[in-house]
Amino acid sequence: MSRFCVRCGREESDKVKLIGYLCVDCFLREKDIASMPKRISLEVCPSCGSIKLGDAWYSSEDFGNDLRIPISYIVSGRLRSGSDLVTGVRISNINIVKTNERIYAEIEVEGFYKDIKLAKTYLTEILILRRLCPLCTAVKTGSFEALIQIRGFPKLSETKRKMILKYIDSLPQDLKNNISGIDHVKNGINLRMITKKVAENLANNIAKEFKGFISYISEENIKTTSSGRTSRRVISLRIIDLEENEYININGKPYTIEKILDKGVFAKDRDGRRVFISIEELIRSIKVR
Repeated sequence: MSRFCVRCGREESDKVKLIGYLCVDCFLREKDIASMPKRISLEVCPSCGSIKLGDAWYSSEDFGNDLRIPISYIVSGRLRSGSDLVTGVRISNINIVKTNERIYAEIEVEGFYKDIKLAKTYLTEILILRRLCPLCTAVKTGSFEALIQIRGFPKLSETKRKMILKYIDSLPQDLKNNISGIDHVKNGINLRMITKKVAENLANNIAKEFKGFISYISEENIKTTSSGRTSRRVISLRIIDLEENEYININGKPYTIEKILDKGVFAKDRDGRRVFISIEELIRSIKVR
């Protein structure tokens, strides 16, 4: 005996499939293939545009400034089948719809009843909650966990200072966002860093880029609270910055710089003897001071 859709009366055939007592069209009109939230909230930093997902904040550049990606991440985590008859539900596409006052996401979902592919579009409201991310909060309040002190050997020239600042300006935006402030001091540059870990990585990168080294790392107490002491990490970074005809003292001996190369310098001692001093030897001589 042939079966019929109890809603529209169409008879089951090769072209008309039934899901229970409903044809596919009536099933999709009356049933949900997915449990879809009516609205979701997105925490967005009004300063840098980063978005909070879970417990972490991500730069909008991580998503290619495409709002559909964080929406898909949130909805996928909550997506469930809307019926015991439907399996394999997933998001197939998302379209953003903006009105004068609100933002919506048209979310296309696919699923299966046996070998029958089902598709349905849901409309979800997107609530944008604007809140400063931890990095922007730190920048606004001027707080920081670490200080990178960039100094030269024997001094930091204006040319080298500009090169370092240009390098810092070329850093990826998420890394630059971790810099709370840049202080130009008489003998170098101070970078106020929001987090200690990023500060250590940046200090090592600058040292590698400009033939320098970290001379010391220390912790200074900022304040004492009921939960313990809060400290700030101070990272002292020395950059070798020599000029020809400059006098330097290495391992207690005076030298005059003759020529500067990538791997070291040629110098003359007080007796006029010409020697080659490698970058590694220069660094070792500075470290023992």
